[in-house]
Amino acid sequence: APTGRTGLKTEEFFLARMLSENVFQFRLPLYGQGLNIKLGAAVALPLNERSVLGFGIHGIIKKAYHPVEDDRIEFNPGGEISVFTGLDVKLGPKSKWTIDADYTHYGRDALNGEQVYGSGAKVSAHSRLTAAMGKTLLNLSAAFRQKGKNETWTGVSLESESKNSNGNQFEMDAEWQAVRWAAGSFSLLGSGRWYSDNQYGTGKASVTGGGAGLTLRLSPRASFFTAVKALSGKLRGLDESTPVRGLDAGAGLTFEF
Repeated sequence: APTGRTGLKTEEFFLARMLSENVFQFRLPLYGQGLNIKLGAAVALPLNERSVLGFGIHGIIKKAYHPVEDDRIEFNPGGEISVFTGLDVKLGPKSKWTIDADYTHYGRDALNGEQVYGSGAKVSAHSRLTAAMGKTLLNLSAAFRQKGKNETWTGVSLESESKNSNGNQFEMDAEWQAVRWAAGSFSLLGSGRWYSDNQYGTGKASVTGGGAGLTLRLSPRASFFTAVKALSGKLRGLDESTPVRGLDAGAGLTFEF
């Protein structure tokens, strides 16, 4: 059963909000999240021996929780509903291409029972190519996201923004499994994130970098992986660009059942 703290201190809450920005791709844990109920359905239709088309719908109902260590503050995130479609194409024995697209509508967030924010609807697309190249394997992926205008609290009611504060977001990742053997692989990694300015002239970001990864198969059902990437770029605020750089490192275990 989960143990420990269920809420953040105020300064920790604001730091968590900053780290949750997509450009950082920070694997942020959840603190004190309320009950979530997710329902959905999907259908897959074979088009031929090499292609499968899928589509579906799902919704999430979210319940209130206390985001900071103050029982007087109760936050209830809006629910969401998404429709999606995808296409999988087998290009060869070890090669395939997939593309997915979805539209998500978000409900309004409430603070202490009062609606205070409405996130703009999101359209996103993601494509991935896996290609065998002799004894090596190449994985390429690209993603695009765009959100509509948010609704903000004016002191009287929620109103749509006069301009869209959400810019376009485009991301690419590459993995070349340059050395492969029966019990694992060594990979070279590349990554890029390019976000455009919003209609207020802020939010532009450009971050690129690369590194290496290692995967080891510990058993027929268990694997260990680790990866390190060095990244650098610029983020633009209200009036200037801020240089950013750092390391993105991670490790983990996967189990197949």
